[in-house]
Amino acid sequence: MKIVINSNVRYKKPLAVLLQSIYDSGFQAFENIIIVMSQSAKNTPPMRVNAQEFIPDAPNIEICLIEITMNSFDFTGFHSLYIYSEHPLIKTDYYLYLLDTCTVDLTFAEKYNNIITENKIIQIMTTYKEIDIISYHHPIYTRIVSYDFPQSSIFMFDKYVILNYQNNFSIPLTKREGLSIEDGKPIIKRGRVIKPLKSFGQFTSLGQRIRTETKDIYNTKYPRTGFYYPRFGITKWILLGQNGDFTGKVKPN
Repeated sequence: MKIVINSNVRYKKPLAVLLQSIYDSGFQAFENIIIVMSQSAKNTPPMRVNAQEFIPDAPNIEICLIEITMNSFDFTGFHSLYIYSEHPLIKTDYYLYLLDTCTVDLTFAEKYNNIITENKIIQIMTTYKEIDIISYHHPIYTRIVSYDFPQSSIFMFDKYVILNYQNNFSIPLTKREGLSIEDGKPIIKRGRVIKPLKSFGQFTSLGQRIRTETKDIYNTKYPRTGFYYPRFGITKWILLGQNGDFTGKVKPN
């Protein structure tokens, strides 16, 4: 299972905090971490790099980096996965998708390994021979797992979901447009309907995420509120109702 971290060139501070928390959890499969860096100067296909090469405060680990010029806020990584779905550094059976403004706790490494074991059991119990070669939209094979809305785009899903959504996320989205899609509402942009991720597979809810504490975790003078996803060992830190604390231009969503 690959861990996909959706990030932005302006968000290296929270990204370093997230990577350090992953390192501190005892996680060792760093080759399975993919960082999608939006608003990059150029489009660069997946490559192995030391995280400290572009994030000086990150731990000394080697990860996979994708640079992409587009910016769709929380959704850029979905499109990158489709572009490079057959790339050997990207291709796998399952993905855990999260955002750079997350941290993980000390249970993360164990939970990651447990999820891999569970997914292997599911694969053994099912066969992919029944999948329609044209459409992969089959409830047994297209799995999307997360918490009830709002999920903040934190999902686990299988490779067939990517084959279902294809270029659905190829059009850049604003923060407000992204929030609408996260709410389960398709939007129309440039003459196209852009659907939520949950439209492309069978969604399994893990219940409600848990609100934890509010603190200035990134030392920006703008406190963020934590929301815990216990199945994954992940906390998402949200600047409620606003964005822009890392760019110096805080404004309402």
